[in-house]
Amino acid sequence: MSQKQEIERLISKLQDEDKDARASVAWTLGWMVEEEVVDAVPALILALQDPEPKVRVAVAGALGRMEGVVDPEPALVRALQDSNPEVRAAVAVALGGKGAVTRCLLWYKHCRISIQRFVLPQHLH
Repeated sequence: MSQKQEIERLISKLQDEDKDARASVAWTLGWMVEEEVVDAVPALILALQDPEPKVRVAVAGALGRMEGVVDPEPALVRALQDSNPEVRAAVAVALGGKGAVTRCLLWYKHCRISIQRFVLPQHLH
């Protein structure tokens, strides 16, 4: 199986019924460095809307690791509004890896999320 075929297979697994399988696929795609991984970005951005927080956390991490291949920052900034604090923390870390924490903090009032309450305490340990 070619790399492109493998990525296509993984993309299709983002729709799997098993949340653990979806999270695992997102994690795997995030660690692939080949240029073909760009094909997975639209599916990963859609997966930021997955009903399971575990999947959204994995997707945020995957998109954060794709620096240089793609710029997922607009989708990640939107995901800062997620209702789950673990997802928001994963998004902030993903953006922080891209040097965007300052921009996230500036968006604080706009996004109406509590970065001080949910994100920062977890990263000060």
